[in-house]
Amino acid sequence: MEPEFITYKKFNDIALANDLAELLDENNVAYFLQEEDLVFNPAFSYTDTKEYAVKVRPEDFEKINDLLKRDIEKSLEEVNAGYYLLAFTNEELMDVIAKADEWNVFDVQLARKLLAERGRELSDKQLKEIEEKRIEQLKQPDKPQTNWIIIGYLAAVLGGIFGVFIGWI
Repeated sequence: MEPEFITYKKFNDIALANDLAELLDENNVAYFLQEEDLVFNPAFSYTDTKEYAVKVRPEDFEKINDLLKRDIEKSLEEVNAGYYLLAFTNEELMDVIAKADEWNVFDVQLARKLLAERGRELSDKQLKEIEEKRIEQLKQPDKPQTNWIIIGYLAAVLGGIFGVFIGWI
């Protein structure tokens, strides 16, 4: 039976997908690259827009994350002096680390390095705690928007009555 492959990451540029594929080849990680058409084109125009999904076995996710981190550590020394994260405060850098799911791996690693250079190095235990706290935050359901729902129904009813009144006149 063929092992199940699931999407690890999607790219809108084939070159970026090929970079990840090359890293996986170098480290003998099984994967396949799938070209996908976008279901919805926000521009409402005909364009040849595609996404490229790199699919791997679920048990390889951690290994790939480690490979990417090691690969990125090599390029952290060559950061351009105008890179936007260099202007971030310590609090902003901590926010990058705390919400790592919203940032790319390079930015998270650079934020860790910058904090360490500024005397605020984080241990693996602290990073694990931050990650667990973020997962708990993401598990929380959104608060119900009952006020907006009520306002919406009132606007529909009042707007309907107003429309009938204008039509009558």
